[in-house]
Amino acid sequence: MRSSFVLSALILSGAAACGNVKPTSFDAPGGSIDAPAGTIDAKLITPDAPPGTPDAPAGTTSFTKDAAWNCASGVDCEDVYDFDVAASSQVTVAITSVTMSSTPRTGLFKGTTTTGTNLWNNAATDLCSTQNKQDIDLNAGPVTIGPGHYRLTVGRDWGFSASATGTYTVTFHSSTAISAQGATADDQASNQAPCQ
Repeated sequence: MRSSFVLSALILSGAAACGNVKPTSFDAPGGSIDAPAGTIDAKLITPDAPPGTPDAPAGTTSFTKDAAWNCASGVDCEDVYDFDVAASSQVTVAITSVTMSSTPRTGLFKGTTTTGTNLWNNAATDLCSTQNKQDIDLNAGPVTIGPGHYRLTVGRDWGFSASATGTYTVTFHSSTAISAQGATADDQASNQAPCQ
């Protein structure tokens, strides 16, 4: 019982130091304890948040996410990240820590689809890792984009990868503030042709 009370008191005093707690008091053995004023405003952040969970708060200029692919057999699959920019911006992406003999690929598309011109290479194809090598970093940009909604794809090429799974870290940077909506699709079939 005493250890629960001490732990509760430590949590409250730590949170109070941050100014984020507003319990008026609670009962404890031997009397009650008053806590400092403040408000509770906390969010639970998990490494594998469900699709649509923001990867960065509004107004930031970058986001980083550790993620994984689990592609269907024979499918070039991709994860999709949506974001908005309010002003012209220079953007870059780094796909690092690629594992499981995966060949990474990426696309950047204006609007709400993952078809049309890939802004990373100004073509209707994904930008693939150099010589389609496995487990290497893939960097794209900088490119200048205008205000609007964009979709970033981080894919795994089936033909140049081994098996169906792999992991990666994606880091996206913008020269102006973005509103990142997070991963909005997971392991979807790519609309782009296989790497060549």
